[in-house]
Amino acid sequence: MALFQKIIKHTTGVDLEKIIPIPKPIDPNKPLIDLTPRSIKVKQRAAQREKQKKTEEILNDWVSGSGDMLHKLNQKNNQKEDAETKANDNFNNVLRSIPIAISEHFVDNKTPNIGDHLLVSRTGYTHHGIYIGGEEVIHYLLDCVTRSSLSEFANGSKIRILRDFDSPASYAPDEIVSRAKSRLYEDSYSVFSNNCEHFARWCRCNEFDSES
Repeated sequence: MALFQKIIKHTTGVDLEKIIPIPKPIDPNKPLIDLTPRSIKVKQRAAQREKQKKTEEILNDWVSGSGDMLHKLNQKNNQKEDAETKANDNFNNVLRSIPIAISEHFVDNKTPNIGDHLLVSRTGYTHHGIYIGGEEVIHYLLDCVTRSSLSEFANGSKIRILRDFDSPASYAPDEIVSRAKSRLYEDSYSVFSNNCEHFARWCRCNEFDSES
């Protein structure tokens, strides 16, 4: 081809190289680009597979990281639940122990409520008081109105809780306790007009009737 172009140029003066450029020689080390439809589809499928592979790797990494995070969160939640359960158990154990300690002083192992009218038998008479909570009773002794523990009030005997029918209450429990506390250390005891039962009934319903 180059020789033919030279002959034409020599005989006619026409430079065919400018009109028809000489193709460059093919580099045997450089792969040819295949632009056939089949080749294009193969390359597209290969690119899709590569993209899908990268997407799966990203998802796997995310799932693995999420699993570790969820595992740690579950561990923390379980530890929190265990701590709360333990605290609740301890609290319930304390609550269960209180009625046992209180009820041992009472007939039929009953437990009193705040503001209850309590009664205990003594030699030749009965003694009355108002339960104020915290295992304490306010009652009228010969010297004054005082506050005592349940065991001191019981003095070795079993305590009875008077029913509302036997000792009506005109006030809420907190008000009954407030009325009892308002007369602490009063020293005007009278067997006939201001005794321990008068005091208890006054705290509950403002009456002084006594059956002692």
